[in-house]
Amino acid sequence: MKIIEISENCAGKRLDTVLAEILKISRSQILELISSKKITPTKNKSYIVKVGDKFKYDETKTSYKPPTTKIPLLYSDNEIIVINKPARVATHPAKSWTGPDVWTSLIASGDLPKLENSPFKNEQINPKNPEPPGIVSRLDALTSGVLLLCKTPETYTKMMEAYKNHTDLEKRYLAVVEKHIKYPKGIINASIKRSLTHKFRFTIDDEGKKAITHYEVKSSFADCQLINIELTTGRTHQIRVHFSHLGHPVLGDIFYGASPNLAEKYQLNRIFLHSASLKITHPKTGKKMHFQAPLPDELQNSLEIIKQKL
Repeated sequence: MKIIEISENCAGKRLDTVLAEILKISRSQILELISSKKITPTKNKSYIVKVGDKFKYDETKTSYKPPTTKIPLLYSDNEIIVINKPARVATHPAKSWTGPDVWTSLIASGDLPKLENSPFKNEQINPKNPEPPGIVSRLDALTSGVLLLCKTPETYTKMMEAYKNHTDLEKRYLAVVEKHIKYPKGIINASIKRSLTHKFRFTIDDEGKKAITHYEVKSSFADCQLINIELTTGRTHQIRVHFSHLGHPVLGDIFYGASPNLAEKYQLNRIFLHSASLKITHPKTGKKMHFQAPLPDELQNSLEIIKQKL
């Protein structure tokens, strides 16, 4: 049993944010630990902690079977599968994630075969990066929308090349960012690197990987803007890091400096980031394909509230 005592530099913050920073795990995992009484005394996730507050953390490991959820399909054939990923679902299983994931859920539903029965069964998996094969790109757990996976090694190789070189490929996102960006249209060209001080955070660094984001303001409101985004590169947390760096974090993205008060004002319980569309050339047939996913209800509801605050 580990005792967590709230220090002065943590006081005044939300419970889930503080515990996620201390234990170096995601906020969704913190909610799981609270609901399963692995962290006591139980408090509401938005409880504002005070100096001297103490919490017990039961570190005892239990047998774990990844939960599954229904994944809406946009398209599927023998080569690729395109989905509309719900928020709060990871792209693939990971030690740091205890919620449902796309890969496990698609296997459970029969939309993907188990690895031992798939065309990837003889493929070597990198032990240092043992994620399931066929995953070309990822969406953060709290990001919803269009996501593509490959069903064969040949298709995977071709699509990886397309994503790497951005050939015959167009990825567009919708986001709401805080405040008003100085220029209504622009390009953010800033390299990204994993943070040296926080395991799950990324930061702008000239020594990092090249990252390019195109954006255009779609609508402006009282204290935020709805923007269209197109990615030239696909770095982890790219959109979130780039707009946080500009001083305009994605609404609801507390992890990268967004205001919890503003998210609460607009009844938003996740980051306002959605993969709206994907255009590709089919790796087998050469056919041009366009997939779209409408804003999920929770984001649409928040957007309606935002519009009313004008």
